[in-house]
Amino acid sequence: MNALRKPLILTWVSLTLFFVLFPLTLAKPGLPMLLKADEPANYLMAVSLWRDGDLRCEPRDLERLFHEFTHRSDNLFLMSEDGWKTVHFSAPFVYPLFAAPAAGLFGANGLIALNAALTMLMVAMGTLYLRRFNRESIAFLFTGGFFLMSCSFVYIFWLQTEVFHMTCVTVALLLVIGTKRSQSAQLSWLAIAGSAASLSLAVYSKPMLAALALPLLYFSVRRRGWKAAAVWCISAASSLLLLAGLAMALTDTPWPYLSRSRRPVNVSSPVAFMERKASEVIQTRVYTHHEPKSERIGFFLKRFDPRIRGFPILLDNVGYFLWGRHVGLLLYMPFAGICMLLFVLHDWRSVGRWLTLASLAISTVAFFLLLPDRWHGGGGFIGNRYLVIAYPAFLFLVTRIRPSWLMAAGFALGGVFLGAILTTPFGAPVDQPTLQSHVRNKPFRYFPFELTLASRIPGYLGEYHSGVWLRGRADVFQPHGDELWFHGAELVEAWMITDRPLTEAVFLVRSGAPRNTVEICLEGTCGQSVFDESSGPDRQAVTLTPERAWKTRRSAEGKSYTYRMTVRTSDGEKPIWRGAGDQDFYLGAAVLYLGSSHERGRDLFHTEWEHVEQLDHVEAGAPFEIVVKLKNTSQETWPVHGATRVQLSYHWTDASGRTVVRGGLRSPLPSEVAPGKAVTVNPQILPPDAPGTYTLTLDLVREQIAWFSDQNPDSSKDWAVEVISPD
Repeated sequence: MNALRKPLILTWVSLTLFFVLFPLTLAKPGLPMLLKADEPANYLMAVSLWRDGDLRCEPRDLERLFHEFTHRSDNLFLMSEDGWKTVHFSAPFVYPLFAAPAAGLFGANGLIALNAALTMLMVAMGTLYLRRFNRESIAFLFTGGFFLMSCSFVYIFWLQTEVFHMTCVTVALLLVIGTKRSQSAQLSWLAIAGSAASLSLAVYSKPMLAALALPLLYFSVRRRGWKAAAVWCISAASSLLLLAGLAMALTDTPWPYLSRSRRPVNVSSPVAFMERKASEVIQTRVYTHHEPKSERIGFFLKRFDPRIRGFPILLDNVGYFLWGRHVGLLLYMPFAGICMLLFVLHDWRSVGRWLTLASLAISTVAFFLLLPDRWHGGGGFIGNRYLVIAYPAFLFLVTRIRPSWLMAAGFALGGVFLGAILTTPFGAPVDQPTLQSHVRNKPFRYFPFELTLASRIPGYLGEYHSGVWLRGRADVFQPHGDELWFHGAELVEAWMITDRPLTEAVFLVRSGAPRNTVEICLEGTCGQSVFDESSGPDRQAVTLTPERAWKTRRSAEGKSYTYRMTVRTSDGEKPIWRGAGDQDFYLGAAVLYLGSSHERGRDLFHTEWEHVEQLDHVEAGAPFEIVVKLKNTSQETWPVHGATRVQLSYHWTDASGRTVVRGGLRSPLPSEVAPGKAVTVNPQILPPDAPGTYTLTLDLVREQIAWFSDQNPDSSKDWAVEVISPD
């Protein structure tokens, strides 16, 4: 055993030196280019503590930020307890306090180096724990795979707290679960107190981690009796009180999330920010000055009320938590699955380890209830950013690693699901690092899309068209006006979400390339359009009748139906190459969604013209504007978004009855118009170029479907207008 220990120590030291030293060589500006989530606050707080000894946000702090990051910084959280005379950073101070020396000496790269050092420290601690039950080489290899072959590796390269919190959790668990019963009583008491203090550092930032106290209290009682539980609780309470006191001294509030004025600010330059701050402060005073802290606490407690969270949504989230394509535990942390399997094989009789698993479940459900649409960790996450901080607890479910070949399965799964992430820690080589572009890889296509998080997943775009929300990944799906653009020469996935079942969906398809084959599929039914020199019109219609919804969801707002749509093209071309604008998107197909049969069949072609400003004569060829007030007398709401929206237009007819202009300029309605409601529009009208007597007919049009006057002759408004020569 001793003969093997030296090579393992040398291996650990070598890897640690590599991971810690190489971030210090990275030049700035560089990755990360755009700070996200709490990164601006964490970085500036650490530097401010080192150089200024405080957590006040001042012009010199912002100047330091732009010395390293020349791009804008989003989401800099600030707060003030004295009417914005003094502005403080508003993020938990614990990680910046520990990171202050690294940030002060090496800047942002110092935080990355610190995260790397903490990760390798966790590898060492995990090895110390597992070598009690296994050969040291097996313990080292398993622990290395556990921490490095998971999405936690990504967070080394973020200026975030995740790795620090993971380390706190690992220390807390190791000091109680990982120590031997044979150690001295004095050391055991110190370990119990240290465990509570370490976990408190993480609980201060993420209270849901308090659930991990369950196994720690159980193992403490088993070791030293009920006095150990008292020592653990006293140490935890003292640590939290100390942290709250330090926060009061540094920021005038015991916990940043209780601040009445906490708010994010986007910083485009230090000068612009300081110039804007005064006006923002005035707005902030209006709605935060009278909010007592008790109401703030009540707000947090209310969010835990399960009655306001739909059980079906909670059930969906559990499934997404396990195998969702963006957050799935088994995809982004494959060794967690290996740990649970080893627990079932060898330690299923251990009450303490059942409590460890239960604490993980409690913490997860707490995130589901508190943040039902952001339980994945908010913007910029890779995997589940909140689960990562509790991830080390899975390691302590394991004792014996038998059969040892299960480790190979963990590394294999890491290669399948994590390869694209681990080789490019910031996400993937795309325009923005958080576009989630790693899910373009084949394995992820077979796992469910997290519908409860759809609007919160970075890198996805959504658009409302003809009664349906359509969403897709931004690097391959882009809305352009009424069209939806799909990337060329590949299969692109999009999602259609509606409040009623789709019995039919009609699309108009335009090719981005002269020769192309476009196939659109919608839940079991597909249609194909072939484009070449002899294909006829520029657009081809495709009608699909989906068999059933991919997912039906129930919530307090009612039912929603989600359909998976795929568009596969054989070719593509950039519009900029064909003189069609400056778009640099490789366009395979431009799709116009015309709606379902129900949506297109709605009888909304009824209107009443309450007021029309009628001009008797206008100048030929000179646009003019009038005031029109019209009322929706149908039983359907007039849509104002999508390819089949309602707009106001006009026709010109000459004295002989010949239509000179069939459809003139379009004037959008200012908002959707419900049945019985009226709206005022100021349409711009272009008269004919030739002088004479004409009839001007105001008419509404439902684009791509019909003019109101064609469906209901009484729905238009006309009068005679004399078009005079400009001379």
